[in-house]
Amino acid sequence: MTTASTTASTTVYQVIEEQIRRTPDATAVVFGKTELTYRQLEARARDIAAALSAAGARPDAVVAVALRRSPDLVATLLGVLKVGGVHLPIDPAYPADRLEFVLSDSAPVVVVTDRATVESVAGTGVRCRLVEEIATARANPRPALRPDHLAYLIYTSGSTGVPKGVAMTSGALTNLLRWHIGVAEGGMGSRVAQFTALGFDVSVQEILSSLATGKSLVIPDDETRADPRALAAWLRQERINELFAPTPVIKAVCEAALEDGFDLPDLREVCQAGEALTLDARLGRFFLDSGTRLRNNYGPAETHVVTSHSLDDRDTEWPTVVPIGSPILNTRMRVLDSGLCLVPVGVVGELYVSGVQLARGYLGCSG
Repeated sequence: MTTASTTASTTVYQVIEEQIRRTPDATAVVFGKTELTYRQLEARARDIAAALSAAGARPDAVVAVALRRSPDLVATLLGVLKVGGVHLPIDPAYPADRLEFVLSDSAPVVVVTDRATVESVAGTGVRCRLVEEIATARANPRPALRPDHLAYLIYTSGSTGVPKGVAMTSGALTNLLRWHIGVAEGGMGSRVAQFTALGFDVSVQEILSSLATGKSLVIPDDETRADPRALAAWLRQERINELFAPTPVIKAVCEAALEDGFDLPDLREVCQAGEALTLDARLGRFFLDSGTRLRNNYGPAETHVVTSHSLDDRDTEWPTVVPIGSPILNTRMRVLDSGLCLVPVGVVGELYVSGVQLARGYLGCSG
């Protein structure tokens, strides 16, 4: 199965920039009592981009980001993309050996961090820049960027060997955003939770798809994010319309809401990724009764999302195991046997992916 569409020549930051021009005064990011408009977020991203450029960031140069959830985290992601850098999210809670390996292997030109997390990375010998010390800049870096420049670097878990850095291009990420914009509901005024773990590639889609469509990205604190009952209450209180989360979190949040006797009337779309999506009758009924659409996105880190399947209240029956769905834009899926021949319908084979969504490869692993 294949899905073809004209490939856009724009880069990821240009997609976001177009939305900033359309809705400069709309709310882009919410964190507690702090709110930034699209205009304010772009100004902060410009300041950070200027600081990164001065530190040596340029197209295809890795910039590691070790920050807590905050508006500055979002602005830093945009700042990295603006200078054409390669965004490498770093979780300060990584074990010391993984942290040291990732920073050594990726060789970032700089690590953007803050006073609360700098100690976790400073001992690795990398160059650090505190985000609190980045001041207003007059410069507005505008490097010549191409879709084949890298946009982000995500390291695999290393469960099958040494962790590898999956190098995703701007063109692949732009293609993903174009697909997401075409299928997403809601627009300016919709509220998207920034829930996904920052070292997981879904967080990139979660953040950028919100900003590419004029929505408001709402950030919970870490304590709320870690407690399903508190998270369910927060989703209701903050009138969240969209949530990206893996199946165990979705189930735990829905169970907490049911046990505490309330629904989530504003939640219109939930996107699941990272593992097989399984449903029981209780969870399926929760979504059917609320009219919330449940989307199952599939794809390994080497492709990000390549297929998707959605369920909503127009479906009379929800399956126990949800299919991975159909290919997104400019992606082709084939089921092949050991000789790389197409298998007949109903015969087991391996799933092969081709098209725009493929990563450039693994960083430093030309083979």
